[in-house]
Amino acid sequence: MTCLIPRGPLSRRRRHCSRTCSVSMLLARTPLALPAPAAAPVLPIPAQDADPAFLCRLATALAARRRAAAGPAPEGAPIVSARQLAMYLAHVVLGLSQVQVAHRFGRDRRTVAHALKRVEQRRDEAGYDAEVIAAEQLLRWVVQP
Repeated sequence: MTCLIPRGPLSRRRRHCSRTCSVSMLLARTPLALPAPAAAPVLPIPAQDADPAFLCRLATALAARRRAAAGPAPEGAPIVSARQLAMYLAHVVLGLSQVQVAHRFGRDRRTVAHALKRVEQRRDEAGYDAEVIAAEQLLRWVVQP
């Protein structure tokens, strides 16, 4: 039986395989039931095929990266600021209602309304507005109508 464990030089491999290789024998006896590889998502995603939960996770990840790149958030709360931006993106770009956004983020509708208000207030800052515009454009590219 051929040893399935890669080793260094050939002489070490021979010494290893000359003994009983328990790992190789175990692997040979165990049927491997590997799941089929998932198909990579094709971008952009048509809006009618998009899962709202996936889109909210995408908006959250995008907002978190944008917030981290932008520097310190107000009140020292980068997670809250990123979540507010993600809620804003889910509502404005993805067209989800405030109730749908609240459900997807595990929050109350009033929390979503507050997040939308905070993002709109902060858009008066030039740097933050550019950040929001870039995030909107990227999310719109990923999900096209």
